[in-house]
Amino acid sequence: DVGGGLIEYEYDHLFVGRWSGRPEPDPAEVADWRWVSVEELENEVALHPRRFTYWFRVALLELRSEGRLPDRVHRVA
Repeated sequence: DVGGGLIEYEYDHLFVGRWSGRPEPDPAEVADWRWVSVEELENEVALHPRRFTYWFRVALLELRSEGRLPDRVHRVA
């Protein structure tokens, strides 16, 4: 219940893949991006939770509790 007699159901999707190139997001779709480790991401969410959507925080916690977050992420040079 999100108030006002409304109920919200959220489906979160996480896509994981590998690619050897450098990311080149479409500027019309992406304002900014950066590489962060899972540890950096979890720390930032803990320190600044309002920078992230509620559902992102929920999904991140669920992925951690289920052991689905990678321990290491390899960056493209």
